[in-house]
Formats: sequence, structure tokens, C-alpha cells
Amino acid sequence: MNSFFSYIIPTFLFLLTGNIYCQELRQDDIISFAEELAEDDTNPEAAPMFLELLQELTENPVRINSADESEISRLFFLSEFQIKSLADHVKSTGGIMSVYEIASIPGFERHTAEIMIPFISLEEDLNRHDKLTRLRNRLITNLIYRPGETDSSYPGSALKILSKYRVESGPLSAGLTIEKDPGEPLLSGSPPLPDFISGYMAFTGKGVVRKVIAGDFSARFGQGISVNTGIHTGVMLTSAGYNPRGSEIKPYTSTDENNFFRGAAAELAFRRIKLMMVMSYNRIDAAIGVSDDSSAFFIENFYRSGLHNTTSGLAKKDAVTEMFYGADLKFSLRSLSFGINWSESRLSLPVMKDIADPEGLYDFEGSSGRLFSAYYTASNGKFLLSGELSTDHNGYSAMVQGFTIRPSDRLSVNCLIRRYSPGYCTLHGRGPGNNSSTGNESGILGNFTFEAATHLFISAGYDLCRYPWLKYRTSFPSSAKKYEVKLRYLPDEKVNLELSCNHKYSLSDKETDRGIPAREETDATTIKTVLRFTLNEKLSLNTRTDYKWIRQTGSRGIVMAQDLAYRFAGIPVTLWTRFCIYNTDDWDSKIYLYENDLLYSFSIPALSGKGTRSYIMLKWDIGDLAELRVKYGLASLSGSGASQSQTDELKIQFSIRF
Repeated sequence: MNSFFSYIIPTFLFLLTGNIYCQELRQDDIISFAEELAEDDTNPEAAPMFLELLQELTENPVRINSADESEISRLFFLSEFQIKSLADHVKSTGGIMSVYEIASIPGFERHTAEIMIPFISLEEDLNRHDKLTRLRNRLITNLIYRPGETDSSYPGSALKILSKYRVESGPLSAGLTIEKDPGEPLLSGSPPLPDFISGYMAFTGKGVVRKVIAGDFSARFGQGISVNTGIHTGVMLTSAGYNPRGSEIKPYTSTDENNFFRGAAAELAFRRIKLMMVMSYNRIDAAIGVSDDSSAFFIENFYRSGLHNTTSGLAKKDAVTEMFYGADLKFSLRSLSFGINWSESRLSLPVMKDIADPEGLYDFEGSSGRLFSAYYTASNGKFLLSGELSTDHNGYSAMVQGFTIRPSDRLSVNCLIRRYSPGYCTLHGRGPGNNSSTGNESGILGNFTFEAATHLFISAGYDLCRYPWLKYRTSFPSSAKKYEVKLRYLPDEKVNLELSCNHKYSLSDKETDRGIPAREETDATTIKTVLRFTLNEKLSLNTRTDYKWIRQTGSRGIVMAQDLAYRFAGIPVTLWTRFCIYNTDDWDSKIYLYENDLLYSFSIPALSGKGTRSYIMLKWDIGDLAELRVKYGLASLSGSGASQSQTDELKIQFSIRF
């Protein structure tokens, strides 16, 4: 059956024809956009988080004709400059009549306008009567099973289960998330509960009380240096502009089992003043050690994976309690906003560093930590400045400063400078940078986006980074640099052609049998081409090729993938499918390739070796109330000689709305 499946998918790609509807193809666009947002982020959970936010926007589009900057800022991928420019345009013209009118607004171009289409509405009223009175419910359940991956030593089944429930009516909403990873028991503890369960209740208003959340929530203060449990702001090499975003609290609906708050949060606003207050008491995973005389316990390290399918993993689950509280105060003027924030964390056990490990010399130590930050955003015509300065209770500091210049409607130039002291410690901060944590990094990023000709866009970026202290797999102060050049050609709505060249340089330890590790340089270059084509609203194809090589070793890799989206005529069924072949010399030349997947799920396989990877996914719309998705994937890896290994995966998702 597996052999038959590996041949039938390529046949579909070239022989399948029929009626297809553009609105059903938007899922491919959303997947591609989430990949673009996450491609320079070191956090493996970034892509699923971006995808979840984008999916929420499709379900509750932003009403841009409201001219409300807080409403428009829900388009989190827009810069502060673009948000202000869009709001001012609506106020001066009375409203946008067509989405393509956005391309003529200063700070925008056609590509950005097309990206926004699935996430916006031209309606104006934010408080429609039906929205205030109608009760809306949605339940989504995902089941994922890998037949070839079974281990009888695990306490639970190999099935992964994820369920999300949301109910809302007017300003009130509530949600519940339940997850069980492979190998974890379905129910455990007393009383028996799923391995991870998260819930919230929220109120959103337009008066003094803007938002109140009880339960689980995420928060970001300023630009995220001191507090950011949401999406990592990252450094995107070829983005349209560095996006400083702003302070916010929002209900927590993701599945990271440690980096969120559990308690209560509120946002108050009066005229030009906004105040956010948060308080949390949460249990987090950690490895616990004991002193030599067995008189005291301490935290050896924090456990971030969230897997609890082994004895050691279960021992780390909810081992420590953390109390967190903080406040953010922001003042907004016409072209200037500035704010200050303060936060403090208290742990039930102290963190003790390993004195024999020099890499951890500047790591967090003790049972409490305090942070104080000040930030600002200022705009003047075609300029946007933003920055934040933060200090911890030990006196170590972190700083970020960015600016955007638009000398013309066709050109945008951006720069981002950051400096995080090696000793700056924050348990929940994730400011813009290359590391997943805020610390031990200094760097400068510059990029530009230029509309060189009608339908032709050129963007390029260069990032130079220095790590003043040791880090993972690098036992010396090191540096890194990367650059990217991207061409995008959009002759019409049916064709999207992209060509990019990405280069990354880094230093790390060279593996040796004995003695001090030597320095090892790595130069990796990747060239990618993507062609998206929709023919007469009947067929959507996506052809992609990635080629990668490592200069020092000569290791090379290539991936070629063909995607197709198809909607059957006469029945409410949509099909997505891919056939992919790859050939890489070793793990160093591996290539990551994003896949279309279930809602609130994401697949990012690392392709290494020689083989094929295929999948087929069907969506069945059951009236207006329910939806069923089924995805089957098959990977085939060639070994030495004629040997070949195959792995498959089955995913099922059921969604109901009422």
C-alpha cells in the first residue's frame, strides 16, 4: 500500500483537473506566510504560533475601516508605521473601498495588500448587534498517530491528542485547551486529568476597562525584552520593516506547557494613558537536585520540552511553583508614545548554577528576580524610531533601538541595534535577536525593500551578531553573520515567483577526542525558488526547489517539491497534496520544508539523506457547522545498498461550530 501511495501522488499532481475556488486556496497562502514570518526565528514553536494567530485573524477579521489603531494592530505583522499610516488614510478619506486601494497608501505595496486579504474586513462597525447577542462555539480535536513509532515502555499510548474549545458572546469569551503527547497517559494524577490542560475567561471592552482575563494568559511589555510570553519578535532579514509592536495581554491558547502565565490580568485605559497589570501563580517543569548533605533542594535546570513519557520526564513535571507580578504604564501622544514597566518573579526553590561549567557563569541564580524597563515609539512623516532599555536587579542591562526610513513610497530602509549583556537574566523575556533567550548577544541588522519596477520587488538584509560569552556548543566568545537577497515577481493575481539566496556564517566547537576544542567555521548558502500558479480559478500549483551547500566540507543538498490544491466539483471536499524528493550528503546540509497541515498544527520535517516525502490531505465541509480533515503522510529513506525504510503518519481533525 505504501509503495502504491508513493506513486499515486505524483500522478495526481499532473493529471488531476476540475473546478477550484480561490477562497479554498487561502490556506496555502497562510501556510506560506507563516513560514516566511518564522524562517529567521530560532524557536521551533514560532511557526505554529504564527499560524495560530493568522488562523484566528481569518475567523475574526480586522475591520480596518474602523480607523481604530488598537483594532488595526491585531494585524501583528504590520509595523507601527504601517498601522498609523493605514489609520490616518481611513480618517482622511472616509474609508477604503477596495483592498487593492491599500497598495497606494504610504508604507504599503501590492504584495503586502494581497497578504492582508484573508485577515481583513471592510466593515466599519466594531460593535454590531449580532456580535453582541449571538453565542458562538467552536470545538477542534486533532488525533495524530505514527504506526511505526511504538515503545511499550511508555506509560501511555503513541497517540497524540489536542482539543481546543472556544465560546464567545459579545465582549465575553472563554476557552479550554487539552493536550496529550505521544507516550503520555491520557489521564493521570488525583483527580485524574490530562497531561496538559489550560483555560481562560476574558472580557473585552471599549471603555476604561479594555480587557480582563482570568486563567491562563500571555503578556508582552514594551518590545518584549523583559516580558514576552507570546511570539518572539525575532530579526527578519528581508521584512518590510522592523515591527516593535506594543504591550498587550491576551488569552493563552497554545501548547507550550511552561512559558505562560496563570492567574489574572487587566488592561485599563483613560484618554491617552494605558495601564496593564498581571499576576500569576503557576507550576513549571524543572530538574530538582539535592545538596551534598541532603539538607536542601534546588533547581538544576528548567525543563522546556513538555514531554512527560518517561520516569525522568514525569519527575520534572510541575516540580516548581513561580509567582509573577508586574505592571506596564504607557502614555500616547499624536506621534510619540512612551512607557515604563516593572516585573518580579519568585520561585519556590532557588536556582543553583554548576560552578564547574563556565558556559553558565552568567545564568540566572537564586529564587527571585526583578526587572525594570522604559521604552518609546516616535514617528515623524516618513521616519519611525523605537527603542527600549531594561535593567535587572543585578544591574545588568539590555537595549534595543530600531528605526525605519521611507524616502519614497517604493523604498523602505530599516535598522535594528541590540545589546544584551551576558549577565542580563529574564525568565520570560524574548526581545528581538537570534537567541531564543534575551542575553549574551550584541548585533546590528540592516535591510531594505524596494519596488524596482512594476510587479518586481527586491529586498535584502544583513545581520552581524557577536556573542561576548560562551554559548551552546561554543566554548569561546564568537560571532555570526547572515544575509539574504530576495526577488519577488508578481505579474498578476495568478502568478507569484520568488527567488532568494540566504547565507549564514557561524563559529562553534570542533569535535575532538581530547584537549581543548578547536574553532570550526560553517558557511551555509541556500538558494530557493518558489512558483505559485493559479490557472483560471481551476488549478493551484506550488513548485519549490531548495539547494544548499556548506563551503568548508563541500556537503550539498537539494529538495524539489510539487504541491497541488484541488476542490471537487459537486461535493464540498478540498484536497491538498505534495510529492517531494530530496538528496543531501549529510546532516549538515539538511533542509527544512514546511507542510500544509491541520488547523493549529504544523509540520516542519528536517530532510536529510536520500528519499521521498509525500502527503495527501482532504477537507470535508459538513454543511456550515462542521469540518473533517484527514492527512496521511509517507516518508521513504534510502539506506546503504538496496535497503529502504518507510515511516507513515495519520492525522485526523474534527471541527464543529454552533
